[in-house]
Amino acid sequence: MELGKRKTKIFKTFDESQLQAFREECQHEIAYDRTTRTIEAQRRLAREISELPAHEHPRWVSMYGLDGLIAPSLPSVENSSSSNTNAWLGNQTDIESVTYSEPEPGFDWIFDIVQNSCKPLDKRSNQHFKVDGGSQSGKSTFVSLLIALIGKLSGEIAINLVDPKYPMTQWMIQPSFIGYEQVNNGVDAAIQELENRKTQCLQAKKNRQALPEFKRYLLIVDEWDNIWGNGTGYGDVIDVKLAKKIKGKIQRLYKEAAAYNMTVILLGQSPLTTDNGFSRSSFNSATRIVLGNEALKWVQDPGFPFKGCAQQLANELENWIGIGKRVALVVPNLGSTPYVESIPLINLDELFNDPQDEKQTDSENEFGSESNSELTDIQKVFLVLKNWVSEREIPPTALDVWKAWKELTGQQLDEEALGYLLEKLGLKGV
Repeated sequence: MELGKRKTKIFKTFDESQLQAFREECQHEIAYDRTTRTIEAQRRLAREISELPAHEHPRWVSMYGLDGLIAPSLPSVENSSSSNTNAWLGNQTDIESVTYSEPEPGFDWIFDIVQNSCKPLDKRSNQHFKVDGGSQSGKSTFVSLLIALIGKLSGEIAINLVDPKYPMTQWMIQPSFIGYEQVNNGVDAAIQELENRKTQCLQAKKNRQALPEFKRYLLIVDEWDNIWGNGTGYGDVIDVKLAKKIKGKIQRLYKEAAAYNMTVILLGQSPLTTDNGFSRSSFNSATRIVLGNEALKWVQDPGFPFKGCAQQLANELENWIGIGKRVALVVPNLGSTPYVESIPLINLDELFNDPQDEKQTDSENEFGSESNSELTDIQKVFLVLKNWVSEREIPPTALDVWKAWKELTGQQLDEEALGYLLEKLGLKGV
């Protein structure tokens, strides 16, 4: 009897161990199947992205985590030798010149980063901005464009512009605080706004009410390098102690303000931590935009945080700056791969002119007038498309228009922009 019980126990243990082994085998099979399907999906996505223009690759690689799946864009080599093999093996003596495809100046990339910053808090990947560039590099004009775009996307906004050197700097708006003596007051005004908004949210929560919807508040501080002064402040106006206090307040705003619909835009000359006093983590939630030669200095600095792509970025910047292109290095946030974009010539009056403020004839629309001899590039493209549509016996499809726009401009329209263009071409509903 005792022997029978012992056999039953042994068989039961054996059955349980087999069952456990079977379960583990199933789990491994499921994990293997899931992993291989994920790998294949990522590889398919990588193949799709590899067919896009090379300058877009870093952005999508970073967004979808495709590092290592897309080969880096290599420069094309013009070689007088019959074989180019040695050039890529380190023998540079046969290379006559290295050329890059030129970046197309456009507003798409600027619109993308601003649009992202205007999304609801839980959907943003960036919230603030840090813009650096040398004297006369166009920082204030570029930031004016950011302000205008934020206003277009956010509706009513409140702007607190702190400019120590005004009126030497040109803005599309009047600064709120002028002179180095007023810098601390300007930053304090933003801190007070933050406290007021936090208080309102706490009160609403206490009363079990919906949280208030705050209008967008912008704090723009120019000349940060001078204000900080490598930690020594600015002459007799801003001493060491005050410089550190101002820096601490700005750092706090970078960390807290986004939750209350507040955006910080800090302008300086150098992106280097040794010059501006901020650690890299201070700009964790900020898009960093560095213009021209300062961008080249940054990628060549030993402290540049993206060492894996530093040389490629340096090559692009050197080439494009060398041929007179106005370029910017864009770092959406610390977790994203940097990329280089060309900066278009910016005419704020023309770009953000409200068509409701002007009398328009039947031959005019938001894209401009046919009688205007000084049309912008976009207006010219629109007129070409309008003539193309009028000459066709059969109206083009939406896909035809999308392809035509891409062929003429090199840009891909999203669904909303395509719908707008179709409406202006009289093709709504095609």
